[in-house]
Amino acid sequence: MERLAWVCLGSALGGGARYLVSLAALNALGPTFPWGTLFVNVVGSYLIGTAWKEVLYLLLFIAILTMRPAGIFGQRGAEALGT
Repeated sequence: MERLAWVCLGSALGGGARYLVSLAALNALGPTFPWGTLFVNVVGSYLIGTAWKEVLYLLLFIAILTMRPAGIFGQRGAEALGT
């Protein structure tokens, strides 16, 4: 139930922001094209992509840290490292 509340809150904030940006673009650029919707979609896609990139880098970093030395250096390298 808590997840539903977060989804509803995010939807309300996102919908309000989309409406305000669309209204500002309509007033500034006219009704020929939905510039506000395009702007919100492009910026949102960029932010989601950036967030996922950071998550994937973090997961890769954790995976590298948790590898066993034998998996990286081979058995002789692991013996040389004293593991």
